[in-house]
Amino acid sequence: MCTFALVEWTEGSDKGLRSILPIDCVRDFHEENYLNGDEKTPEEFLVEWRHGRKGANKQWPVYQARIIKVAKWEKSLKRVLCEMETNDEADTTKRVTKPNWQYVDSDEEEEEKGPAKKRAHLDEEERPISKKKAQARCHRFGQSKAVKSMSGNNNG
Repeated sequence: MCTFALVEWTEGSDKGLRSILPIDCVRDFHEENYLNGDEKTPEEFLVEWRHGRKGANKQWPVYQARIIKVAKWEKSLKRVLCEMETNDEADTTKRVTKPNWQYVDSDEEEEEKGPAKKRAHLDEEERPISKKKAQARCHRFGQSKAVKSMSGNNNG
């Protein structure tokens, strides 16, 4: 004999959330028909929410819910609920995976990025040279005036 039900609310502000309730909160629920998979058993049931105070008409608020599982012990339903919640979190929080760049072949990497942009290749003479490299070149070739003119000092 089952005494608890794991339900998923299908209406109201708690739509999509799950709760564990005593089976007597579910109206017109017949355990034998549900467990045997009777076709006449409805998919959704009216469930009394027995927390807090009763409404103005001395009745519990009633919402529609879908029964996920019934069990004799509440602990077994808590375990099922915990598994369902961890699976839901894993599905929603999974990131898009990108392959590690260290293990990707260079051919695959180019395909993923698309065609590389072509860079204009400059001749050796047209490339910009740092000040230190210019000084080193001039010193080697004895062109100290060229370095001074590049640095902006025209004191020569």
